[in-house]
Amino acid sequence: MPVRIAKQADNSKSELDHRALGLAALEEERWIEAAAHIEVALKSTPDDVEMIVAIASAYQGLGDGKSARSWYNHAIKVNPESFVANLRLSKLLAGDGRTLEAAGYACRALEIDPTNAEAARIVEALRPKAKAIKPAPKKKNKPQSGPTQEEINSTLRWINSALAKHSSAATINPGEHPTLSLCLIVKDEERFIEECLKSVDGVATEMIVVDTGSTDHTTDIARALGAEVHSFKWNNSFSDAKNFAIGKATGEWILVLDADERLDRGAINTVLKAINSDADAFELLFYNYSSDGPNADYGTHRTCRLFRNRPEFRYAGRVHEAIVPSVKAAGGRVEKLEAIVHHYGYKPEIVKERGKHERYITLLEADLADKPDDARCLYNLGQTCSAAGETEKAIECLSRAAEIVDPKEEFYASAVYHTYAACLCKLGALNQTIAICERADGLGIRHPQLSFVRGVTLARQRRFTEAVVHFQTAIKMGQSGSYVGDASTWGYKAYAAIALAYVALTDYRHADGYAAKAVEMKPDDMESQELLARVFNHTRGSQAYEKHLLKVQLTMSNNPNIAVILGQYYLGQERYAEARKQFERVIELGGDSADIRSKLGQCFVAQGKLVVAEDHFRQALKFDPDIAGGHHGIGLVCASEGRVGDAMEMFVKALECNPTYGPAYVSAGDLLAAMGNYQKAVDLYQNAIQCNPEDPDHFASLGNCFLGMHATEAAVLAFRQALTLDSSHKAARQGLARAEESIMSLQSA
Repeated sequence: MPVRIAKQADNSKSELDHRALGLAALEEERWIEAAAHIEVALKSTPDDVEMIVAIASAYQGLGDGKSARSWYNHAIKVNPESFVANLRLSKLLAGDGRTLEAAGYACRALEIDPTNAEAARIVEALRPKAKAIKPAPKKKNKPQSGPTQEEINSTLRWINSALAKHSSAATINPGEHPTLSLCLIVKDEERFIEECLKSVDGVATEMIVVDTGSTDHTTDIARALGAEVHSFKWNNSFSDAKNFAIGKATGEWILVLDADERLDRGAINTVLKAINSDADAFELLFYNYSSDGPNADYGTHRTCRLFRNRPEFRYAGRVHEAIVPSVKAAGGRVEKLEAIVHHYGYKPEIVKERGKHERYITLLEADLADKPDDARCLYNLGQTCSAAGETEKAIECLSRAAEIVDPKEEFYASAVYHTYAACLCKLGALNQTIAICERADGLGIRHPQLSFVRGVTLARQRRFTEAVVHFQTAIKMGQSGSYVGDASTWGYKAYAAIALAYVALTDYRHADGYAAKAVEMKPDDMESQELLARVFNHTRGSQAYEKHLLKVQLTMSNNPNIAVILGQYYLGQERYAEARKQFERVIELGGDSADIRSKLGQCFVAQGKLVVAEDHFRQALKFDPDIAGGHHGIGLVCASEGRVGDAMEMFVKALECNPTYGPAYVSAGDLLAAMGNYQKAVDLYQNAIQCNPEDPDHFASLGNCFLGMHATEAAVLAFRQALTLDSSHKAARQGLARAEESIMSLQSA
């Protein structure tokens, strides 16, 4: 509901301080005027959380709860640590009777500030309301339409945990807790180190930064923030560097972080409480993000990073260094602590930039040479090789680890087996994968990721009904909240996998709910959205899917992934002008890439604007000289201009870049079919189908080619297959009608 500002006689628009005017109007409860000014202010600073919360408050004052909720949600997406946004959204949802959602945001607010009495009162008030909720009735082979008992129980556990932290926080006097030193080793971490150091404000009494050879401004930033900076000559041992750092610490306790990690603000009081206990060390909970945004993919793990400053507590291992063995050897007690650390170093672009896998493999191999029968060394090397794409080498390490790992080791046993199973599945050794999963089960090793891998394997064997059972098991186990690992395998990926299994069984009615749940959990995931579109075509129609996408974009307006998905949808619908607008929006939002330029080129080709199209395709090739879509697109331009030889040359280049790029086979086939060379065209269409047997366009093109050859019965089969994949495919339906008419004419003759 945008609100417009009335023209002002004495001030030009550029001279107005819309931020100040908006906040002043908000203070005086002049809601319309406040919303109008703040909306203009946000155009120049769209990520200003204070302004986003302010406009939400204005809409709330106007009684427009829908807009207020949308803006509060946006504030939380921009900054998940916004206490005010979380608290106010919880109040709004509570007023709407959405108790479980309200409790979630209220608990998050209390975690951000465990001492806040107002947040505690709201959480406390929501507890009896959550207890009173009745779970939705279970329906066989169909998701529940309301909250499950587990979802209710999970919220109640969260409420109890948040209130317990509030109670504990109230007993802590920050001036009386033991001293704590933050220790970290760094090299060229200027983009991360400031946020890392700021995250321990309020808990660390000393910051020790050990630099191993930075050439950027890392050490300057650290000193400016009050850190004590030391130099250490790198010797290919993370343990030696960390032991050097903790040797410089004077605090009674030590917290070790990497520069690309941040202590969650809600963990401050938890840590303060912990260092007042009689334990000797604590394992913290790490969230390892592999993508960006509010719906980022992440895996979790626990590792010991908080421990007493004792000379016998020291790290061992060149990489994936561990301190727990020395703590236990000295008689120390290690406990788990519900304190979260956010880790951003596993994002693919960062891993690639740092050459992380290659460096780690070298160091892990050296560790393994020292300890050839150490299950942890074998697992760490196997897992790193798997992440680096060296699957066969990973399997060799993991198979040895599986033979010697103690099944009772809570983390390593399950991690060894589900990583081993995933590698076997990746190589296509499906029977071996099932055998490994069964072996783990026989040893009492259970984990949601094992169930997920087993489900994936069964689906690849086309045992879809069995696969669904294991995906459901993964979800049910993951909801207990006691597992670490790739949370998506018991989250949106598991729901999407169930939907895919039902699609394979042509049970679109059951697929609908699971696909929708996957998208609800991760709305900016391209594959989940494409799956939902396929399902909707069979259950609700393409218009319902478009309406869904537009609703998602309304609430995630600054997310370029949603614009990509919408653009792809319009492209598939041959609505090129609308697709073009979405892809141009992606570029405006900072998502420019070879793929986006290639898609924009397709839109301009379809609109007959060949010069502009070719420019976009060439821009795509500047981003990535090996993008098949760029070469293919230039080929389309050449074909449109009648330059058949040049077009075929570009299609061949596209296939040299990517031999599985189906559109290039189809375009080359179209050229040959237009010249009457149907047999070669058929071969190319069949190659396209081998690349992507789920694409109805390929079968429709094949059907048209068969019609040109007067092979009408083969054409009928091709068109029917296209319609099986997409019942609304116009070209296939028209082609089928022509083929059947031809057959009837021959029969009547």
